[in-house]
Amino acid sequence: MLRSIRNNSKGMGAKIIIAGIAIVFTLTGLSTCESKQSFLEVNGEAFEQDQLLLEIQLVRNQMLSRMGDNPDFAQLTEEKLAPMAIDSLTRRSLISQAMVEKLITGTPNFQVDGRFSIDLLNGFLANQRITLPLLKARIINDLKERQL
Repeated sequence: MLRSIRNNSKGMGAKIIIAGIAIVFTLTGLSTCESKQSFLEVNGEAFEQDQLLLEIQLVRNQMLSRMGDNPDFAQLTEEKLAPMAIDSLTRRSLISQAMVEKLITGTPNFQVDGRFSIDLLNGFLANQRITLPLLKARIINDLKERQL
């Protein structure tokens, strides 16, 4: 059967059909490579759909472990878990951002007479040629690495 398909696919019509299929696959593949759009932003920190889906799964697993032997699957739908997952992502982001702010403002290198100085921070950022968001991202990564 495959041999007959191969033998019959040498004509111009077959080549046009194959080219059409290739174009459809190419266009479909390109649409999946589009940039991801965030669905939630917390003080400038953007969250994408895949992060929400992961958080929904984590919330589902936590609820399943609390329900024991007789889980109520009606309570484990994505529609019911999504608000809890969004709250969890938001809370975790706010806590992380507060920790970073406290770390920055509490750093002795950025203080004058025991008080935080924005001028010292800006001087540091200019000297290092980085932005404040980049500094915050580095601090968050360092904190995550320490926890691991």
